[in-house]
Amino acid sequence: GDAPPVAEGLEPALVHLEHESPEARARFVVGPREATLDPARVTAVDISPGTVLGRSTADFRVVAGQVFDITATVGRGWFIDSVEAIDAARGRGVQPTATAGRPLEWRLVRSPQGSELRIGLAEAATPRRGVGLLITGHRSGLPLVAEFSSDDIDMVRFPGEQAMLEFQVGPTAVLDTPAGPLRLEPLPERLQTLSGLAAPRARIVAGERAPA
Repeated sequence: GDAPPVAEGLEPALVHLEHESPEARARFVVGPREATLDPARVTAVDISPGTVLGRSTADFRVVAGQVFDITATVGRGWFIDSVEAIDAARGRGVQPTATAGRPLEWRLVRSPQGSELRIGLAEAATPRRGVGLLITGHRSGLPLVAEFSSDDIDMVRFPGEQAMLEFQVGPTAVLDTPAGPLRLEPLPERLQTLSGLAAPRARIVAGERAPA
């Protein structure tokens, strides 16, 4: 008969068996499907002695399956202020989430190993319907002569992401490294609509793909 309907974002599983013996047996174990996400993110940080403000814009493409929640690692010392769904799917033929512009359910889970941001989606993200997120937060400020690492200043990270970190500082401040001033690295095409600063002072690769 006709195959049963398959939920959006899932591919039907077909298994063909050929028994070579009348005593042959087949044993099947059915487990939960795991969704595959392809995240992209740009985080803009405004550094000052009083406070550091963070704004992360992220675009999630679903490669397979359905996604109902998203988890991020939160940088040390950061506090999350808001999480909002946005339309980050412009120009790539994917339907935006229907909850764009609305706050989402989220919570921050702290542990001795670090903090996690857990975000629940009002509707599933699928290969046909992506999801965008806008996350804002803050942490304690940095004096003009302070040293910091990209791990300290990066607000959130998603597993497997393509990410960049943009810096804004005061007119008299400079961003130096042992190798010289921080450069303004070019934005890959996918990240161009996620940039949160019109004229950042510096931009570097962030996340798991950042150079050691």
